[in-house]
Amino acid sequence: MKWLVDNNVLFPAINSAHADHGAMRAWLNREKKAGWGVTVETFLGVVRKLMNPALMNDSPMKAREAVDTVRHELAGAHPGTIIIGRQPDDAILKKAQGHRQIMDFYLVQVARDIGAKLATCDKGIIAAFPSTAVFPS
Repeated sequence: MKWLVDNNVLFPAINSAHADHGAMRAWLNREKKAGWGVTVETFLGVVRKLMNPALMNDSPMKAREAVDTVRHELAGAHPGTIIIGRQPDDAILKKAQGHRQIMDFYLVQVARDIGAKLATCDKGIIAAFPSTAVFPS
């Protein structure tokens, strides 16, 4: 597996109304042949976003549709993998500067542990872990 995909990449790739849809869809279509996956946390995060009226322009998906949509993406021509949780690495988590970085830093750990790069739009993660975290372009 080459890529672990963050929800700030997968959600726009799925949501055609998102401002970054074109870029993220093109990146995912191009790169998923190399092998890709998401953590359970990312899978659930994208489902949650698809169900959120504020993020879905007052047209949220029902749970069944949101789950099916993410599963469909994972089952595409180049199937994705769901990475089951791992014990958090304190050395990585303790670098977090705030509560919003905890889950993201955990994704860095998972990517490192499975020998993948983390595809993320988060500039803070990319700056903190430039050898693991990459902006999809």
